[in-house]
Amino acid sequence: SIFFGSMFVPVKSFETHDGFFVQWVMGCAIFVVGLIVNVIEEFPPFYPLAMLGGVLWATGNVTAIPIVNTIGMGLGILIWCFTSLVFGWASGRFGWFNTTPQIPASDTLNYLGMFFALISTLMFFFIKPEKTKHDKVHFKEEKNKDK
Repeated sequence: SIFFGSMFVPVKSFETHDGFFVQWVMGCAIFVVGLIVNVIEEFPPFYPLAMLGGVLWATGNVTAIPIVNTIGMGLGILIWCFTSLVFGWASGRFGWFNTTPQIPASDTLNYLGMFFALISTLMFFFIKPEKTKHDKVHFKEEKNKDK
C-alpha cells in the first residue's frame, strides 16, 4: 500500500480528458505484471468467479481519472479508501459476500474505531484547498513550417 494512488501523481500533470487511455495503459501494465506472477507461480488454477472482482475493480478505476480531475486527488483517494475501509470492515464483521463473520473481542473498540474513521473523513471535507496554477502538458501536432 506504499504506492497506492501514486499513478495519479504523474497523470495529474498531463491532460487526461476522459481517462480511458490512462486506464488502458494501466490495464495493460497490470496484465503484464499478472502474467509474470503467473509464470513465477507456475500457472496456478484459474477461477472464473475471480473475474467478477476484476470487473468491479476495473469499473471503479474507469471512474478514477474523472473523479480526480473533478474533486482533486486527496479527496478522491480519501473517499475511495474510506469506502474500501467500510466494506472491508463490514464484510469481516458481519460476514458479507459469503465470508465467515469475525466477532471482535471488544464490540466497543470495534465500533469506536469505525466512528473515528468516519469523523476523520468528515473533518477532511472542511479543509479548503489552495488554488494553485498548475500547467498541464498539452500535446499538439506541430505543422511542418518548411513546406
